[in-house]
Amino acid sequence: MVSGLTEAEILGNGVLFFIAGYDTTASTLQYLLYMLALHPEIQQRVYEEMTEVCSSDSPSYEEVGKCEYLDRCLQETLRLYPAAGR
Repeated sequence: MVSGLTEAEILGNGVLFFIAGYDTTASTLQYLLYMLALHPEIQQRVYEEMTEVCSSDSPSYEEVGKCEYLDRCLQETLRLYPAAGR
């Protein structure tokens, strides 16, 4: 006999996914900003790339996706400070 999830189980899993996703994203962004603050020359290069690629003060998802140097900085941050252990 196959049984489905109860409403409480569905709600519990939804809350867990939200909290886990929020925490890892927040800590990754926190470490990225920390690393940029420690390295102002890299921060300046990210700023210059953002001003070249983005057409307004509120960049779109597609524009941010074109920022290759920012992506490399994020990848390096994740290498140094992984969001989750193995």
